[in-house]
Amino acid sequence: MNRRRIAEEGNPVKSGVTTVLFAILTGIGIAIGFHIVQSRKKE
Repeated sequence: MNRRRIAEEGNPVKSGVTTVLFAILTGIGIAIGFHIVQSRKKE
């Protein structure tokens, strides 16, 4: 992804969508990491 292009365009919709997608991906990553930690604790 080219972040500079989005910033230069200054399109609030695109930056908003990018922020939402990034937040979702971060949330999924945290959830997966938390799940791995929990499964390791059980062992």
